[in-house]
Amino acid sequence: MWLLIGVIGLIIFGIALLLLEILVVPGLVMGVIGVIFIVCGVSFTYIEYGVAVGNYTAAGTVVVTILSIILALRSKAWKRFGLKEELTGKVNVFDSLGIKVGDIGVTVSALRPMGSVLIINEKIEAESRGDFIAANTPIEVVQILPNKIIVKPKN
Repeated sequence: MWLLIGVIGLIIFGIALLLLEILVVPGLVMGVIGVIFIVCGVSFTYIEYGVAVGNYTAAGTVVVTILSIILALRSKAWKRFGLKEELTGKVNVFDSLGIKVGDIGVTVSALRPMGSVLIINEKIEAESRGDFIAANTPIEVVQILPNKIIVKPKN
């Protein structure tokens, strides 16, 4: 009797780990451990109760596992763990700011070589050409790249 409860417990725990792997924790570890628990439960059934009961247990385990996965995916319960909103924020969108090569500004923080600058009343991140530029130094935009602005000290 206790062996039967143990076998059923192993199989149920294995199916639960397999569902966790699919729905929550990717990485293969939980899935492999779940499959090991299921195989151990079915193997103990073959050893203790014979081939006929082992075959029924194996077939039942496959059916229950497949049904559990299908029901879990259909229930949309796994959507609670994912991001529902689209992130629309952008970092340093220079086109919409109207910044162009030759614009004059001032450093807000020291550039070593990255730091904050104020150009056309917009505080943005900029990069020097490798030089250290102290805070509150006048700067000039020399290049605009898709993801950063290159500045130099104004002469």
